[in-house]
Amino acid sequence: MAARTVEQHIKGGEIRPLLLDFANNFDLEATDQGYYTGDIIYDAPAGNIKKSEGPAGPTRLTGTGSDKPLDIAHERGQEQAMNDIHKNPELLKEFYVYLLGEAKVDLKTYPAGPVGDMEEALKQYLAFEAVVNFFKPWLKKRKGYLVPKGKIFYNTDAEKFHGQEFTKSDIVLALGLKTSTIGNINKYFDHDRLLHTPEAKEWFNSGGVKHGSTYNSMKPSLWKKHVDTNQQAANQCKRNSSSSDSDNSSDEGGNSSDGGQSKRRALKKKKAAKKEKQARKKNSKLDYSNMD
Repeated sequence: MAARTVEQHIKGGEIRPLLLDFANNFDLEATDQGYYTGDIIYDAPAGNIKKSEGPAGPTRLTGTGSDKPLDIAHERGQEQAMNDIHKNPELLKEFYVYLLGEAKVDLKTYPAGPVGDMEEALKQYLAFEAVVNFFKPWLKKRKGYLVPKGKIFYNTDAEKFHGQEFTKSDIVLALGLKTSTIGNINKYFDHDRLLHTPEAKEWFNSGGVKHGSTYNSMKPSLWKKHVDTNQQAANQCKRNSSSSDSDNSSDEGGNSSDGGQSKRRALKKKKAAKKEKQARKKNSKLDYSNMD
């Protein structure tokens, strides 16, 4: 039985459902979710309605116009409140504790703080990646993460976080880190930067074991200079090679009999490759420990 909306009650007017002789009471009660609830007390006339198998409780309506059952409306109200979790500092703090508990992170032992050398940078990078990888199964199809429902959590009181959405920034903040710090550490180990410094890449892939005497104590500023120098040399060689190939193609189309110029350009290309190799070798032998 639809008893109309709260707004319709306030405006007044005849409410036909309540004129029925078996509807004798309709009280509205405010909830902390922003809607009203009411109980319909229904007394069926004898003989008009078949007797039910067991007692049925009163139908509880929301009074919002859609007349959803109270349990559905209440659940939706909880979901909306959880989606606004960032507006509630206390609840957000509790949620971050929950995330750390799920990932089994102990902030007392988690590597954080200033990065003085590349060994510390690598340790922080690997620790953060381990936490992010833990939450990979919770990734949504589009963006961010979603706490799965129906999972047995480390804390049974955390069921209120079922269905909660969050982002990688929430993971960073839960760990007590700064987004800029994580961004800088990630740049140190960018694939393109390591591609032209094989020793540094081996050190990174081995978790700091191989070539540890060279890189573990290296300052981040020197690491950046080290890998960037090799990357720039490789890029320059690539540009020279591209230019040489273009010139050779032009020579072949314009004057195929002129083999002298083609040989000179091939020699120039070979020298450029040799120069890059020497630069990379010289860079790898620098004593970075004595540099500021």
